[in-house]
Amino acid sequence: MTESERRPLLHWMGRMLARFVGLVFVLYGALLFFGNLIRYMGGNVDAPWWAIAWVLASGAVAMAGGLTFILTFDGPGPWRTRRRRTAAVAMMMLSSFVPSTVGAITFVLALLAIPSIWVRAEAAEIATTNG
Repeated sequence: MTESERRPLLHWMGRMLARFVGLVFVLYGALLFFGNLIRYMGGNVDAPWWAIAWVLASGAVAMAGGLTFILTFDGPGPWRTRRRRTAAVAMMMLSSFVPSTVGAITFVLALLAIPSIWVRAEAAEIATTNG
């Protein structure tokens, strides 16, 4: 197999890794936000208000960043911009600074998403998505 024959497969694998990272952040953010929101509404929380706000905000930012990141690959044409993808990666990195040991894992996943900022949407993919 020549290098030119391997390139489409590697390109596809990179895009699938990026979609996986986005999905992980959406699920992580949903668990962090809704799981803790239910817990806090139940009472018996001995955490300061700023810690509660920090955790809930981290979950909301993780969901928003992951969803935006996925839309920069699979969304409509206007979503597939480098600026939106950069903002999504920044939101995912920001959400990693939650006071938890899981934050280190999500930070590594956000680091894996950085090279995807320079991946271009192909015209064929945009045409099939929009029409």
